[in-house]
Amino acid sequence: MKFLIHWLLVVFTVLNPMLANAALTDYDRQEFGFFNALKDKNAGFESGKSNWTASGGSFTIGTSPIIEGKQYGIFDASSASQTLTSAAVTLHRTGTCEVSGFFRVPSGTSTYLLQAYDGTNILGSETIVNSTTAIEHVTEYPCQTSGTVAARVISAASNEPAIEHDGFKIGVARNVGAFNNTTEFRGYNPIVSNLGSGSTATNSGWWRQVGDSMQVIMKVTKDGTNGTGSSAVTFSIPSGYSINTSKLPATSNQALGVAMDATGGTTGSVIYNSATTVSMYSMVASVGDFTGAAFSANKQISLNFTVPIVGWSASSALSPNAQGLSWSGTHGQDCAWTTTSTSLAAIGTGDASCTFTQLSNRNFGTVTSATASSNNIPGIVFTPVLSGKYFVCVTAHAYNASAVGNFAGLAIHDGTSTIASASRRNGNASSGTNDEIPFTMCGIATLTAGTSRTIQLYANASAGTTTLSNGASGTANVTWNIFNVDQAVSALIANSVFTKAAAGAPQRISSYAFTCSSSASMGNNNDPGTTIGNISSGSCTITFGDPWSNTPQCTFNITNAAGNAWTSHINSITTTTINPMGYSGGYLTTYQGSVICMGAD
Repeated sequence: MKFLIHWLLVVFTVLNPMLANAALTDYDRQEFGFFNALKDKNAGFESGKSNWTASGGSFTIGTSPIIEGKQYGIFDASSASQTLTSAAVTLHRTGTCEVSGFFRVPSGTSTYLLQAYDGTNILGSETIVNSTTAIEHVTEYPCQTSGTVAARVISAASNEPAIEHDGFKIGVARNVGAFNNTTEFRGYNPIVSNLGSGSTATNSGWWRQVGDSMQVIMKVTKDGTNGTGSSAVTFSIPSGYSINTSKLPATSNQALGVAMDATGGTTGSVIYNSATTVSMYSMVASVGDFTGAAFSANKQISLNFTVPIVGWSASSALSPNAQGLSWSGTHGQDCAWTTTSTSLAAIGTGDASCTFTQLSNRNFGTVTSATASSNNIPGIVFTPVLSGKYFVCVTAHAYNASAVGNFAGLAIHDGTSTIASASRRNGNASSGTNDEIPFTMCGIATLTAGTSRTIQLYANASAGTTTLSNGASGTANVTWNIFNVDQAVSALIANSVFTKAAAGAPQRISSYAFTCSSSASMGNNNDPGTTIGNISSGSCTITFGDPWSNTPQCTFNITNAAGNAWTSHINSITTTTINPMGYSGGYLTTYQGSVICMGAD
């Protein structure tokens, strides 16, 4: 009997984990590996439609082909602004949070958005890429310390196709973290100084970031003349960086790497010279610094050294808000408006001679002047490309020319409420004197992506007339600056891609898949909003969803060509379009292809 009991205990011990695991439902398994505030709210639709609400259209459950688990949701909006919303959950955190999910569109072209929604405000918004393969989409937003948040899918067009979705998550953003960063080598042209006579025939360098330091490899060849310099020959590190001497034990004869004189067959050390240059030591026996006089005709030198760099850390953080959204512009010195309203109100009469000028625009879309009867008034009209909070700063010139002691008041109004205001007392002793004063006002406006907004100046006069004008020639009457202050975009690795173009602007890489035919269409691409049109037989033009700031470098490949029978050809590239064409004894009328573009963003 004891043997039987012992045997049963062994069997139960072995089988218990298997039985316990078998007891886990698909509902349970879908939540492993990530803290998900939606974990008990049917995040993967394994419990059907429970905890999800559709405001219109149809909401059904699908089972094949599987995205995750055994089931997924299908939302088919029948008009614009219809929503599918999860149960609201509590996620009180600091930092950056995310709402994510997997999406695919079996057919048609969708313009749905994935949003983080607190019941009143859109905290984050992301356009869902039109794809027949399930793709995970993530929208980040500033974590809330109170209240609730829900995952929401919203239709943008009046007749959207069905969209399939699964695996929703709400939690702390997964793209925030730290790690040691090692980049690919990139080239630069080092500056060689103190040669005396002649110059260098070959002057090539390569560098990369390794944690908090820069590794440099360099090859230099003297021209056909002997150097005559008496000082140490110096070699520059890439422009824009400085050696962090606080991480060097000493700067005097500090060995940073090795140098090789390929011509003379001698070696030496690379040593610190200044915050931006290094030199060489003991390249020849019994000789200290390698001077310009020692740099004889056709001599070949190679260097390999590592230096710590100011501002670099051993761990390079991810930057979750790296895409800039900003705009600035002016209503010119030729603009003037008046109001006699005693309360702050919009200026209703425009100025037909007023000049409106855009000064800068980065990823902000089209901005126009607000108008009254087709004439400019002091305001701007635009459609935000991202939901969130925008910092608006305006400088305007105004005066109240009535009796001393009266006021001129101005305010920035976002169409819903006043976001900043200021007033000035008239200090003139006599009526009718122009005493214009600059008003500078700044505030925060909360805007929604895809909805046109007007931000304009309101004005009042405690008595008499308030006039907005600027008599100083060459200066603007009103200057506008606006930028997004809580941008939520996919993270970039700091310093992961670098270019000297545009003062060290980061490189951007975008890819586009397409079919060129009489009914041309886009496939998977990482630039939402990109469109394609067939402009003639075999010639399609792709219009970039996010225009480039400079003309990019692009490569084109026909993806379904057999061997070398088809030739890919790019006819033209601009900052906004590319015209790829296929050729095989004549230009093709139907073909599939992919384009990869790179350039300074």
